[in-house]
Amino acid sequence: LSTTQGSGCYIPLRHIGTAAPGTLDLSGDASGKAPAQIPMPAQAQTLYLLDGHAQLYRAYHAHARENRRATDGTPTGALYGFFTQIRTIRSRFKPQLLGCVFDPKEGSFREREYQGYKAHRAPMPEELRQQIPLAFELCRGYGIPALQVPDFEADDILGALAKQAVA
Repeated sequence: LSTTQGSGCYIPLRHIGTAAPGTLDLSGDASGKAPAQIPMPAQAQTLYLLDGHAQLYRAYHAHARENRRATDGTPTGALYGFFTQIRTIRSRFKPQLLGCVFDPKEGSFREREYQGYKAHRAPMPEELRQQIPLAFELCRGYGIPALQVPDFEADDILGALAKQAVA
């Protein structure tokens, strides 16, 4: 995951864990092409991976009272907070590699296998849900790869990517 590679577009991961040593496996793209592996430099670099949904939730609640909106009425408070977090990460930690992972829209395999999974949680607020596609656009605009994998939560993907990065 590099802030300078590609357009920062939505890349579904299909074969996590099959990367050759020294690479991150971002298998397949939206067109279903063959697996892509991004070479990791031999020298140590800072990799910063964000849980996009967690950061958006945090930003949503932090800025809910401000009622930020675009001129067309679209809520933007979570996006504002999300962008502020990214800007802070870049200036404070100066990561050479930055990526963002989101939970799948249709849920994960855990929800199918365990009916009580996350049953205690309130549904996502509609105003937050409207901002998720915009968060992908924001990432794309800043050259940050934004990943979303069907059936796998962001935590699963973050763990797999972190493991690949240190391999």
